[in-house]
Amino acid sequence: MKMAPTIKREQPDSPALRQLLDIMSAQRQNTLDSPQHAPPEITLSEAEFSPVAASIKPAPKDTQRWWRWHVLAELAMPVVVTAAVWLAIQQMVQNQNPAAGAGDPATITTLMAQLTRAVHQPYILAGVAFSILAIGCACILARQKIRLMNSHAVLLMALENLGQGVIMVDEQRRVPVINRRAIELLGLPDALMQEAPDFDDIRAWQESSEEFGTITNDLGQLIAIPPPNALSTATGTQERTRPDGTVLEIRTNPLRNGAMVRTYTDITTRRHAEARITRLAHHDALTGLANRTQFNTNLLQAIEAAKHGGRKFSVLCLDLDRFKIVNDQYGHAVGDRLLQQVAERLRSVVRENDPVARFGGDEFAILQVPAEQLASPSALATRLVTALSMPYEIDGNRAVIEVSIGIAVYPTNGDTSDELLTNADSAMYLAKNSGRNTFCFFEEEMSLLQQERRNLQLDLGNAIANNELEMHYQPVIDVESHEIVGFEALMRWTHPRRGLLSTADFLDVAEETGLIVPLGSWALATSCADAASWPSSVPVAVNLSASQLGDPELTSLIVRSLADSGLQPERLELEVAERVLVEGGGRLPTLMKAIKAHGVKVTLDDFGSGNAGMSHLCDLAFDKVKIDKALTQKACQNSGTGAVMSALITVGTKLGLDMVAEGVETEAQLAWLHAAGCKQAQGYLISQPVTSEKIPALLAGVRQHHRNA
Repeated sequence: MKMAPTIKREQPDSPALRQLLDIMSAQRQNTLDSPQHAPPEITLSEAEFSPVAASIKPAPKDTQRWWRWHVLAELAMPVVVTAAVWLAIQQMVQNQNPAAGAGDPATITTLMAQLTRAVHQPYILAGVAFSILAIGCACILARQKIRLMNSHAVLLMALENLGQGVIMVDEQRRVPVINRRAIELLGLPDALMQEAPDFDDIRAWQESSEEFGTITNDLGQLIAIPPPNALSTATGTQERTRPDGTVLEIRTNPLRNGAMVRTYTDITTRRHAEARITRLAHHDALTGLANRTQFNTNLLQAIEAAKHGGRKFSVLCLDLDRFKIVNDQYGHAVGDRLLQQVAERLRSVVRENDPVARFGGDEFAILQVPAEQLASPSALATRLVTALSMPYEIDGNRAVIEVSIGIAVYPTNGDTSDELLTNADSAMYLAKNSGRNTFCFFEEEMSLLQQERRNLQLDLGNAIANNELEMHYQPVIDVESHEIVGFEALMRWTHPRRGLLSTADFLDVAEETGLIVPLGSWALATSCADAASWPSSVPVAVNLSASQLGDPELTSLIVRSLADSGLQPERLELEVAERVLVEGGGRLPTLMKAIKAHGVKVTLDDFGSGNAGMSHLCDLAFDKVKIDKALTQKACQNSGTGAVMSALITVGTKLGLDMVAEGVETEAQLAWLHAAGCKQAQGYLISQPVTSEKIPALLAGVRQHHRNA
């Protein structure tokens, strides 16, 4: 290695160090004035400040010694001069009158006379004046040197404690100034620095250590060593990332004498913060997936690529079914965890380069590029339905959701981002209306269906205020006696344009918009008020939605509805659907206990339609079980279904539960139920749902029928 002069700091009589500090001060001011490079505010705790304070050393000891000698010289100067003159005069007197004593008055008189004459001697005056001048000049020089040394110590102390690394390179490529921070930021080894390398040696070590990695044009310009007479042209600001991940901002400032000053600032934290802000602006904070903004950008890029390449791609819009039920029942924390697990499953199903985004809530989107055949998005949608419908385990809770997927293909279903997203959304709602947990491709008539659905959402919001809702009641009979033993309350909506709508026509919309809770509250209060006018032996059953079960005010609502209507608690039955029990009945036992404590009965509805087992009948204190209509209608036609239903009826009866068969539409079904020992039944064979005003006549007709029989 080429040997260079020992690295040293500038001597006090050199302006280079002061020039260096002036340049850094100007850089600092430019940085503060620039909004793009404004340094972050730094606050040091006492623990962080102590090492820095300890590293700031006082003035050197030689400076302190010089200062003490300077003070002593100033104090001793008049004493020394006076003593010298006094001794000189006394010697003159002794020479002229040796017999005179030191205290003799004559001697003192003679001494004063000699002093007066001596002062007027030119050579004595000149000697005294020269002595005083020499001593004064020496004191002035000593004071100036002390000032320079103190100033130099302050400058060196500031340089060593800067947060920036600083290197000064002279016109001969020597490095007269390099501070500790520069050595740390550049990772220069002690062995290299002990050999007093020059600028070329430092560069050579960096290249041999692969500090620069792959050299690009910009990086090559940054690390290039200019010719000896061209150091002053190497100016500007660049950034470089070291192999350890440190990001350095490097500024080069030329000096008039052909040298240069280079500063190094660690901006790693700033760049990481900027990267995080950029990511948050384009990604969903909860799931880490792309957000709508980033997805739109990806979609526009795909459209441009497809225009030039003539290739197709597909947009898939996903909406989670029954997510709101889980969110309402277990809380938002569990809902958030569920969304995170959904995101993980989406990533595992799609290809690595296919963008996946969360639009908000339980809505997601996937961009499949390319998709040359319809089989490609169909296969993807099938995998998604299978993956997302598998049960989820979250903090000991078991949740089951489904997904509806709509697919739009470019350019068949649109050639702009808005058209593709709108049409995929329309197809997704058709999938919901088709039974959920499935997918649909967009068709032209779907846009009309989508518009109708949006109109239905708006109209449903005004239904209660416009008095368009009413409760209808379907009777439940004793299978053996055919007497009415109760009614189930069913909501109906008299739509201003579409006429009378059943609950199935708007239930999905109510759940998606959150209107199911106020609608359920209204249904409970209205049913209690209507039933209070019926005979005291006739109860009413009201359905509870999953969202209502998640409402902490449900028990208070039940008590208030009973109090306002005057209905006896034992005449109110609350029905919980089996799917609600399976998807998330974690708090159902506690809720049932609170409800039954007020004397209200609880019924399991649609039993046999989902995955609920016999254990649920044993573990939960239901008063009644309603068997799903699908089993009822197949029992007398299919021996296997009949055997299952017979077993359900037998087990339920032995558990002390009232077993009710739903969906009875034929006499054959009713006869089969009687033979199987089922005690109660309801269905269109018995009666259609009727308004509360018709119930007295319906009850009277049943009594008249029995009298005639």
